[in-house]
Amino acid sequence: MSRTPEPVADASAEPTAIFLRDGERLLPQLFAQGPWNPHHLHGGAVCGVLARATERCASPVPMRVVRMTVEMTRPVPMEPFEVHAEVTRAGRRIQQVDARVAAGGTTLARATALRMRLGEGAAGAAIPAREPVPDRAERPTGRTERGIPFLPGFIRALDFLRTRIPAHGGEGV
Repeated sequence: MSRTPEPVADASAEPTAIFLRDGERLLPQLFAQGPWNPHHLHGGAVCGVLARATERCASPVPMRVVRMTVEMTRPVPMEPFEVHAEVTRAGRRIQQVDARVAAGGTTLARATALRMRLGEGAAGAAIPAREPVPDRAERPTGRTERGIPFLPGFIRALDFLRTRIPAHGGEGV
């Protein structure tokens, strides 16, 4: 097993990506690390990789993923791995896509997704119009006000932002 990167106290020295691509393989970075074992990936990072592979499967018509089920049957180690996805049921309105994460010839996680054909003019319907993106806040360093250290890995890769919630019946999503 390769050496797992240690958490870095200086936020400026942290990686800028969750994964790096190496040909057909993905190389996990510190931001992919899970909280339970420093040698395993966070489930959110695994689900994100499977979702991206599902969305990138070729389709003759515009489609959107409407449901995805993920099974994590084994821990995914902080080591290079492959992601494969293929359309296993191709219909005009509905497609099923199966995706898997594998390392060393062993499947570690898999997903089954349902994609539905987009209606006319629906390609951008899920993207809110005229919603400003909040400025990114300074990332705190050290400990929280309660003295609990920030977790390394995937949770540090996320920014939690509060945006305005539109009034009922108002414009926006």
